[in-house]
Amino acid sequence: MFLDELSENFKEYLIGELNLAGSTVDVYSREIGQFVSYLEGRKIEINEISSLDVESYINYRTEKCHLSGKTVSRVMSSLRSFFKFLQMEDIREDNPVKMLDMPKIHRNFPKVFNYSEMEIFFDSITLKKPSGLRDRAMFEMIYSCGLRISEVADLKCSDISAEDGVVRIFGKGSRERLVPMGEISLFWLGKYLELGRPKLLKDKQSEYLFINCFGDKIGRKGIWKKFKEISKVADIDGKVHTLRHSFATHMLKNGADLRSIQEMLGHSDISTTQIYTHLDRRDLKKFYEENHPGG
Repeated sequence: MFLDELSENFKEYLIGELNLAGSTVDVYSREIGQFVSYLEGRKIEINEISSLDVESYINYRTEKCHLSGKTVSRVMSSLRSFFKFLQMEDIREDNPVKMLDMPKIHRNFPKVFNYSEMEIFFDSITLKKPSGLRDRAMFEMIYSCGLRISEVADLKCSDISAEDGVVRIFGKGSRERLVPMGEISLFWLGKYLELGRPKLLKDKQSEYLFINCFGDKIGRKGIWKKFKEISKVADIDGKVHTLRHSFATHMLKNGADLRSIQEMLGHSDISTTQIYTHLDRRDLKKFYEENHPGG
């Protein structure tokens, strides 16, 4: 019963103290729930757990569920946070997970559109219909501001300050940030608000910025479907999130500093943003090999 109570208190800690996103809280809580069940089944007291016990648990999970390196890292991150919580509650003096090495994970670099592909993509959007004006404004905003698909779907008209050229975003963990909008994005947003959105709404009212053909808020599936249709016409391969990756990479190539990009993307940890420096270095290496006589 004590362990069950700890699990609930840990969940409150993740929400109240760490302000983690709901999906992350669910994952960590689920992992700790399995860990607690493991301890209860083997009658192991929380104060007696050693690094060896944690390692045995991870091996047990890995063998039973055939976990990938990425999933093992997630399990260890959950356990590390849990034992840090136990230290704060004066239940443990140490964190046995700190003694263990995180598994090495091969990280796949995200795909990025080059400038030519971006131009072809936007030119492939048909502007004859109100939905076309919406799509142009919507995807220009994702690329201009580096938005997640959920963030653009949840945008409200009140979040836009065209006069200041910024948009207010509520990202993961309900963290708020202000992101500048480019002139091109502002231009197409103005066209959509003037000529597209009123026709999509018809006689309806909505606080949301981007509307579907039924006059309701466009959902993530709707955005994904429109992107797929346009990218097929443009004959380019990618996902909606590729626009966000392209935003960050193009900003970095044009001299933006990493901290600014982190702020605009809404990353809580700059290590997440640093992957774009690896992408940029990869381009530099390719440029060197193609142009240097010793390459």
